[in-house]
Amino acid sequence: MIWLKPLANDETFIRLNIKTIQSDVTADLRGVVVDFLVRAAKSYRLESNTLYLTVSYIDRYLSCNAIDSERLLLLGAASMLIATKYNETTPCHVEDICYVTDNICDKQEVFIDVFFESFPGYGNGE
Repeated sequence: MIWLKPLANDETFIRLNIKTIQSDVTADLRGVVVDFLVRAAKSYRLESNTLYLTVSYIDRYLSCNAIDSERLLLLGAASMLIATKYNETTPCHVEDICYVTDNICDKQEVFIDVFFESFPGYGNGE
């Protein structure tokens, strides 16, 4: 995918890089978000590959960019939206993703997160 920076395929590299970059996001907090996404994937009957892709997007993003713990669920929601668009025959709509998060993430936040994280530099003069 275009929006991902090229990384080594070694999962150990990604995990170690996450620990060095993230100050606010811990492995336990990441685990809580992944557990939440597993439940969401089951409720929407998503393919297992979609869930793996979602978690891969999250880990790759976390290994390159520091974020606040409050935005981790938004990252998960945006990653799941992109993964369903890529991998599912009938992908989730952004409203479905927002509903699953109990509207903690609203539609505009998810779109902005997906768009600006997918195309860094757009709109800020870079």
